Order: sequence, then C-alpha cells, then structure tokens
Amino acid sequence: MAGRLLRLAAVLAACLLLAACAPAETQRTVLALDTMTSMRVWARDGEAVCDALQALLAQKEALYTAYGTQSDIGRLNSLGEADVSPETFALLQQSLALGEATGGAFNPCMLPAMRAWGFRPDGMQDRRPSERERADLAVICDMSGVRLTAPAHVQLKPGVALDLGGIAKGRVGQEIYDWLSAHRDEFGIRAAIITLGGNVVAFGARPDGSDWRVGVRNPSGGQGIVGYVQVSDAHVVTAGDSERFYVAADGMRVGHILDPRVMAPADAGLLSATIIARDGAVADALCTAVFVLGEEKGTSLLRERFPEVGYVLCRTDGTHVCGGAPQLCRFTAGEP
Repeated sequence: MAGRLLRLAAVLAACLLLAACAPAETQRTVLALDTMTSMRVWARDGEAVCDALQALLAQKEALYTAYGTQSDIGRLNSLGEADVSPETFALLQQSLALGEATGGAFNPCMLPAMRAWGFRPDGMQDRRPSERERADLAVICDMSGVRLTAPAHVQLKPGVALDLGGIAKGRVGQEIYDWLSAHRDEFGIRAAIITLGGNVVAFGARPDGSDWRVGVRNPSGGQGIVGYVQVSDAHVVTAGDSERFYVAADGMRVGHILDPRVMAPADAGLLSATIIARDGAVADALCTAVFVLGEEKGTSLLRERFPEVGYVLCRTDGTHVCGGAPQLCRFTAGEP
C-alpha cells in the first residue's frame, strides 16, 4: 500500500512539474495583409515571438500587396518591368506553377478583371463588363504575359497586372510556420495557432499534445460552423464569397472570386472551399481553384494532382462533402 502511494505521489509530482514548465499563452491581434490577424503563441518568450511575427507580416505586406507603387507587386503593375526581392520572385514562380497545375483555375493575373467587375481597394461598385470587355480581359489576364528571368527580374506584357490575393496570405502563413520552426529552440516555442482572415496556421499540436480543432464556418449565414478539422502542423485555408460581394442593381449577386475561364464571378455550385495542406501557399491557391471549378472538377483535380491534401466543400444547397488525405486531417460535422 505504501509503495502504491509513493508511486502515485511521484506521478502527481511529475504532472505538476510539467504543468509548471508549460509556457504561458501570449495573444495578439494586428491588422495585416488587409485582414485581422490573431496570434496565439505558447513559448518561453511569447511577446518576443509575437513582435517578430508582427514585423514579418509588415515586411511581407510591403512586398506582396498589389496596390500602391512601393511594394514589389505594385511597382511591377505600375512599371511593367522590375527587379524584385528573392521572396517575391519565388512567390511568382510558385503562383505560375500552381496556375498551370490547376489548368488556370487559379490565376495570379486577374487584377484587370477585378477592376472591371468593380472590386477596388477603396470599395466595390456595381459594374458589369460587356462580353467584348470580357473577351479582351481573357487576353490581358493570360499568365503567359508574365516573364520571369533569374535571379529576380520580372517583365509583364502591356496591360497585364498581378493580384496575389489568392495566394499571398497562404505564402505568408508558410513563412510564419518556417520562422516558428527555425526559432523553436531559441524562444522555447511549444505551439502556436495563427489566423490570417480565412487562413489558419497550426504550428505543432496543442500544448496538451492533442490536435488543433479548426472550425469550418457555415457560409450560409450566421456564426455557426458546419464542422471542424483536427490537424497539427498544417494550414487550413478557406475561399468563398460570403463576405466580399455586392448585389447589382438587377439583383445579381457578384462575388469577388472570378472564374478566369469566363472572366465572371465563379458560379460552380459551392459556397466555400476549404483546403488542408502542409504548404500554406498550396492550400490558398487550391481553395480558390476548387471554388472556381466546383465539386466534380475540383475534387478530380485534387485526386489527380494533389492527393496529399484534404478538403471540405460547402455546397449551395446547404450540404457539404469532405475527403482527401486522412493522415493529414479528420473532419467531424457539427460543433466540437
């Protein structure tokens, strides 16, 4: 009996020691990349980690934003030709590669079409391009109009303009993950969960060792979720038009995700597409591509070209479907 009590006391002491050693949670919310970004970090020096991540966000926003003339992408759109940072050059390489892999369903050259449909940095306006305009946009927005020359020179054909909104946050999420990995020991980082709008970066597992539970928002309205995915060391990214849209004078609902094949708002039977992947940029580009392609063509693309990712698709009829790599994530319907 005494031996059993001693063993129990030892176990309790070990648990208390682990609890005492567990780093405290540090939280911070900042505006970055045109969205609210929340950080939850468990680390020995959580404030220093959040400071570093906030600086990284500011640095990347200064490179990747399509608007203004100070960023790499803004200068390219203004001048048509420029030397860019190694990070921007690598992002453009990945953007064009993913554009090709998705058959053009993801296209980083859609800024002229976004403007034509009334989506601008200062707001939205009811505007519908004519069929002739859309035909012209199909030529202008062709990805072949981007020429990359190593080590870091980019040239755009006349009229071509870049908008990396469908991949930049995913890329930044990946850069955050890479930074956390590289500085894990230096700052004693045990876990982190970073949310950049519809992008979630799950670094490691939860502090208690269990998987993170990331909710998939119900795009039909309200604040509920259709379910949640359980992940660790992964990116969960959702694309949809439930937040950024306008209703035209004739009653047409105009969402901001455009179908590059027809230069018009995507209308393929989905309200949202969520992708779970190890690479944040891949997840970001693919959720846009699948939203554009719809369930049948989108899941076919994932099976054939990206079998390592998971997905949750919310249909316009209120139902949803999930699938993909079971070793990466598990989806459970309903509230946790």
